[in-house]
Amino acid sequence: MGLVWFIPSKVAVWADENRNDTIRTAVPLVGLGWLVGGWLALQHRPWRQWLLAGMALAGLVVVAEVGQLFLANRSFDLDDIGWGIVGGVVGLGTIAALRVAYLAVNALKG
Repeated sequence: MGLVWFIPSKVAVWADENRNDTIRTAVPLVGLGWLVGGWLALQHRPWRQWLLAGMALAGLVVVAEVGQLFLANRSFDLDDIGWGIVGGVVGLGTIAALRVAYLAVNALKG
């Protein structure tokens, strides 16, 4: 990760440590959850679509991990799937919480 120019150096050092091998799968899914959640919030989508988006993010993680079975220097890991799903839920959950807070503040205003 240290060779990727847009990743901050402290994040790259953390990601390159072997002990963070599986948990780092969550990092891009948090960002993707923010993007998807932001779009859902801006579009005023109902909560069931948020649930479907979470399921789609989980599906993406599973497909990416299963795809590693076909790559020579990669390996399948259930922990990666778990951490990826956690990352997606954290990303979507952050935006959902912000949306609920925004709606509550607006409801208090009148």
